[in-house]
Amino acid sequence: MVMVGEEIDARTALDWGLVNEVVPYEELDEAVDRVCKKLINKMPDCLRYTKIQCNFWGDLAWTTLAHARDWLTLHYATAEPLEGFRAFLEKRPADFMKFRRLQAEGRAYEYLWGAPVKTCPNCGQRFLPEEFDFCGKCGAKL
Repeated sequence: MVMVGEEIDARTALDWGLVNEVVPYEELDEAVDRVCKKLINKMPDCLRYTKIQCNFWGDLAWTTLAHARDWLTLHYATAEPLEGFRAFLEKRPADFMKFRRLQAEGRAYEYLWGAPVKTCPNCGQRFLPEEFDFCGKCGAKL
């Protein structure tokens, strides 16, 4: 058993819910590919944080609740959760691949309208989003 280091056969692991699927070795690549295809279009930050949470839970069960609260507090209004919420409300699949594309291009994906990197030449307003064509303060062309 798990707690005493005894091995668990694949069928038992499946019955206990420790694994999602059991396949012959020859079908392993296809099974892994199926799982990867399911995971690739999920929120990257949520997947990353879910993994951290699952690993962390075993060591510090109560501390992880505070981490989850803090993560949600910081990320609730960022681009990934908003895409998920919008997709749900619009009854469409969420497009989390756009965040991977932005990241692959070296662009910020955490912000709704891009990283806050522009400065208005007219009024000097700083930290305007990279996708803005006009200043949000004075309306000047950027």
